[in-house]
Amino acid sequence: MSDRAQAGRGHEPRGRPRSVPGRFFVVATPIGNLADLTGRARDALAAADHILAEDTRRARTLLAHIGVTTHPVSLHAHNEASRIARVARWLARGDDVALVSDAGTPLLSDPGERLLGAVVEGGHPVVPVPGPSAVLAALVASGLPCVPFTFVGFLPRKAGKRARALERIIGAEDTTVLFESPARLVRLLEDLAGPGHGARRRIAVCREMTKVHEEIFRGTPGEAVLHYRDHPPRGEVTVVVEGRPADRALDPAEVDALAVAALADGLAPSAAARRVAARGRVARGAAYEAVMRARKAAGAVAVALAVQVGSAVAQGVGPVTIGRLQYDGGGDWYANPSSLPNLLAAVRERTGIATAAREVAVRPADPSLRDFPFLYMTGHGNVRFSDDERLALRRYLLAGGFLHADDNYGMDESFRREMARIFPEKELIELPPDHPVFHSLYDFPDGLPKIHEHDGAPPQAFGIFHQGRLIVIYTYETDLGDGWEDSDVHEDPPEIRENALRMGVNIFIFAMAQGVGTS
Repeated sequence: MSDRAQAGRGHEPRGRPRSVPGRFFVVATPIGNLADLTGRARDALAAADHILAEDTRRARTLLAHIGVTTHPVSLHAHNEASRIARVARWLARGDDVALVSDAGTPLLSDPGERLLGAVVEGGHPVVPVPGPSAVLAALVASGLPCVPFTFVGFLPRKAGKRARALERIIGAEDTTVLFESPARLVRLLEDLAGPGHGARRRIAVCREMTKVHEEIFRGTPGEAVLHYRDHPPRGEVTVVVEGRPADRALDPAEVDALAVAALADGLAPSAAARRVAARGRVARGAAYEAVMRARKAAGAVAVALAVQVGSAVAQGVGPVTIGRLQYDGGGDWYANPSSLPNLLAAVRERTGIATAAREVAVRPADPSLRDFPFLYMTGHGNVRFSDDERLALRRYLLAGGFLHADDNYGMDESFRREMARIFPEKELIELPPDHPVFHSLYDFPDGLPKIHEHDGAPPQAFGIFHQGRLIVIYTYETDLGDGWEDSDVHEDPPEIRENALRMGVNIFIFAMAQGVGTS
């Protein structure tokens, strides 16, 4: 049998006639368990005259395991172009060259693509040696549809490109497989769980595949966020995301997110509406309304960011977040744990404001209080502040801070008592439906929406003002925080949950745009 015939099924040991052009072997190696190395891969590496590897240290470990003494040559993103000519000379003189990755099948999110293109262009035989693949291992273990699927590698680091890549994943009807680093996994899951994304999709997070500590987490993105916040991931991570059902139109939050992304891409309103209508599978009129809301949000955000004097965002220090106010008295200040992360995600996705993934608990007398442009408090029971805390809150609010208090049914009496002690000269005034807070981004012509039915009373919003500025808003008989929680917590209808998030975004945008940011 000739060398050419052997190229597809095997190869000879070193010493074959050098008149025959060399072959380029693409060799899959184990992704964790060395026992997964195939006999054919072992033979290819043993016979190769040259072995290319991104990480020569890891390659040497594998080669030593199988008794191969060939010294690997580095091939990475910074030297790939310079390696092409050298590999071409090797092949031209009849040397066999093997390419391996750090783990798994080469060229999948690994260097070598330009080199392989040059090898093919030069007419040299390319011999694949199949074997382990983190992509396929995760896909078949995920429990999600395997065909069709799309592999996207790692998401881009730059915010704009990353947002567009996420949009493509969320809009895809195919299953998507991607890689992520442990340090960025929770952020990815938070993005997938956020409004406008695939919060209801099934995902699988496959970690340390084929190794001793192999783990496969299956659930929704929100469930995965909670798991990996409590159990920080380590090792290699592959994420599998369920495709969007072919017959499902996006919900309003997802349509709004598409509109924000389309405008961020520089599309004119009409072009943005066409894209939103096509990707969101909604009527052109509804898509155009979403684009107009996004433009309105962009204007409000520009004002909001411009007046954040002293805030982390204005200084470029980091994303803005919400301070969850911690208090004594026995009330559960920590109620509705998933509410604020969902609200922050809604603000981020619908307005483009850089928000943190979750809130930070803070006490009124904490010196860091002034670092938060927006405070939030809720609970079912008694609220009590000390004299020092009342003074600190008064100074914070008069200096430019903002407080949103959301009664979770049970804190009304004690909250009003504490506000009267903090501001004895001021009153809680009911806000009329035409107040700008009900129209800052989304329009609520009847004022505060009713989210959670408790005793049949109408929802009310009250405010405390200082020099014409709203410094406290108190939402009563509505329980917005319940509506912000993960959808499976209270099982609110989608339209109720959407109203809660929209009202929350309105309050946040209004507070920031009126000049929030402590001095």
